[in-house]
Amino acid sequence: SDLFEKAHRDGDRVTSSGSAKQCTVFLLDIFSGTAGVAASFIQLGGDALGMDHMVDKKRMRGPIAKTDLCKKETQDQVISWLEQGKVDGVMLAPPCGTSSRAREIPVFESGRKRAAPRPLRNKRWPNGIPSLRGLDALKVKLANKLYAFTRRVIDTCVRLHIPFICENPLRSWMWETTFFSDLPDECRFQCIHSCMYGGQRLKQTALLLNFEASNLKLQCNGKHQHLPWGKTLSPHTGQTVFSTSTEAEYP
Repeated sequence: SDLFEKAHRDGDRVTSSGSAKQCTVFLLDIFSGTAGVAASFIQLGGDALGMDHMVDKKRMRGPIAKTDLCKKETQDQVISWLEQGKVDGVMLAPPCGTSSRAREIPVFESGRKRAAPRPLRNKRWPNGIPSLRGLDALKVKLANKLYAFTRRVIDTCVRLHIPFICENPLRSWMWETTFFSDLPDECRFQCIHSCMYGGQRLKQTALLLNFEASNLKLQCNGKHQHLPWGKTLSPHTGQTVFSTSTEAEYP
């Protein structure tokens, strides 16, 4: 809350004559990761704050408030900011780990199939496969809390005419959950291919938003090559990781 208030205070500009200018447009970057969206928004002249439960200080690109978005009090605070008119735009990128279709792809090493993260959702059970137990069941439960919160933010933004973007992979099971059914008429879907914006792989990303964004519709023109999916080395740790993790940040 203190970081949010500071970001708003910093939004007040003072002219050479000493008079205060109107506060600039403020963006709330929820599930911000490294806060790349917040950083870019600030670079373009706005003010922004990222929010996430994990903060890697070495990779932070913009201001981030470390907070547990599963907690009701945190969720209520965000809704309060929206309703008080403190936020002019919202970016949402809910974690897609439990909804990733990559879990359905068999993993081979040295020609042998090995155990891989198993699917936690499917077409019949997009809210979570009922037979899940232990850590897998907990992961889905927490993810669903965040999806429910995301829908609450979306409905609030629509009601208050606050522009928002919600992002997830095009084939993410998140879009099939009950939390994204019966969306308001103001909502629309768009799809972009990250390779047209500087990405190295053909990643198809769906955007749910309540305004027209004609610059976020480019799809692959076939005039360049893509890196393959599978396993690769992390540019940050040097460890072997799934390439989906290296494509998590926006190009």
